[in-house]
Amino acid sequence: MPINRHRLKSYRDQLNLSLDQLACRAKVNRSTIHRIETGKKEPRANTIQMLAIGLGVHPSDLTSNDDLILPTPPKVEAPKSQLGFKVGNEARNALAFVAERYGVKQATVVKLAALLFVLAAESSLNERRRNLQKVRDCRLEIGSCSTLLREGGEELELREEYSISQKDIFGRILDDEDVQWDPWDGDVDEVGKYNPFAEYLRAGFGQHGGADRFLDWHSSFGPEFEVGLDEARTFAGGDDLAVTMLVQGAIGVHEVPVGLRGDEMADQRADWLRTRAKAVEEVRQEQAAAMDARLAERAQAVAASIRFKI
Repeated sequence: MPINRHRLKSYRDQLNLSLDQLACRAKVNRSTIHRIETGKKEPRANTIQMLAIGLGVHPSDLTSNDDLILPTPPKVEAPKSQLGFKVGNEARNALAFVAERYGVKQATVVKLAALLFVLAAESSLNERRRNLQKVRDCRLEIGSCSTLLREGGEELELREEYSISQKDIFGRILDDEDVQWDPWDGDVDEVGKYNPFAEYLRAGFGQHGGADRFLDWHSSFGPEFEVGLDEARTFAGGDDLAVTMLVQGAIGVHEVPVGLRGDEMADQRADWLRTRAKAVEEVRQEQAAAMDARLAERAQAVAASIRFKI
């Protein structure tokens, strides 16, 4: 009985096998299978049997003219997980502007985040290795210096070498009062007085030559940076206050009405951002004035208490 080429193709698709994979499993030439499936070749009985073995079915399953009903495979969805932290407007705006600059989806930037962090972290460690070797080379050239100086320098080198070997990108385990806060609480973001990774990022942004810049890495707030300044300026129509608010996250890009986000609405969007930025600035000034008043009241209360005790 002739082969049913539609059944052959359906069984292969059900197993998610390519022509090459089926050819390997059935020991039948790839081009032969292709010609059978396209109706250009009628296989011999032994070829049908070999294809049936490769597909894990009976030869009659490949020659039957009955309609083939295959079970629909269950749809497997990637499990979703909730992040255990919130992303502020500063990071969200930066994400939007970076995606805009390079013409990619924001999801693409997020997916690359771990990869790019690894690249930056490993590059910073390699930079520290190179610098450590330079220091050691220099120490070898000044071998005539005092023993105290040589031994003191060697101890610091060993600390740095150990820190690098542990992939301690923030320098958190460096036992040095010039590096760590005292006391150090072990928090991953507690980076101390000197952060090798922050210095590496700062130098990298300096070589970048664009408007983006790395500012600092605070122990309590993490990295502080300004990314997407050019895009923010275009988005805000050049208004300096609005640009500052966008970069700092005081105004979120997602807060801008959807109808104003298109290029054709640039002027209206700039007006909306200008008005919103002024409102945010007024609130900030009111909060600052209230804080000053509370501090003044507290100072007066302390002064009165001191006079009373005297």
